[in-house]
Amino acid sequence: MSALLQVHGLTKRFGGLVANDGVDLHVREREIVGLIGPNGAGKTTFFNCVTGQLRIDAGRVVFAGDDLTNRPPEVVARAGIARTFQIVKVFKEMTVLDNVMVGAFLRELRATPARGRALSALELVGLAAQAGTRAGDLPVALQKRLELARAVATGPRLIVLDEALSGLTPAETQEALAVVRALRERGIALLVVEHVMEVIMTVSDRVVVLDRGKRIAEGPPETIAHDAKVIEAYLGA
Repeated sequence: MSALLQVHGLTKRFGGLVANDGVDLHVREREIVGLIGPNGAGKTTFFNCVTGQLRIDAGRVVFAGDDLTNRPPEVVARAGIARTFQIVKVFKEMTVLDNVMVGAFLRELRATPARGRALSALELVGLAAQAGTRAGDLPVALQKRLELARAVATGPRLIVLDEALSGLTPAETQEALAVVRALRERGIALLVVEHVMEVIMTVSDRVVVLDRGKRIAEGPPETIAHDAKVIEAYLGA
């Protein structure tokens, strides 16, 4: 199966610090790829470069055959890549439904079809009953799900999840994993950063490991879990 997302040699520098050093990564249609690594490995920087929040210094980002290298976030979103953020970003004074309609307006020009698209996204993530609730009144676990619904409403082919499952209780985590799997069933591919190893190994088809900005391993979860370089990166020699 051909790759939906292809990242070639992505390099990002902050002065003398090389946050991403020639990273290659690909995601296929309807695939869930986990991106892991110790703190400071460059995972969020990589996400920001792929989705247009940061300009890269070298390399290419190709999505569905289109070169998106250093294109602005709105162009990346229209191409079909949506994302969530490590620190939840919702419009707290707006209702849950209105938050998701913000995403829906990427594809719809009028309020009525945008509302319908938003309600479908809320149904998918299990938030339909909270549509009229003020977003700021939701607990963090549901705000994360709201942010995911807003991403879904943009009509993506790939969603980039930046620690969308961190800080959740075991029950909340299982509910969130069910949503992730439901998204894949809808034909959406996912690229997931998560610190909880049990979670990433459970949900991913393939895992890519970064350490100090470089890709050090890639493979199925059961192989990565026993990779000596990965164990050293997390635990030390």
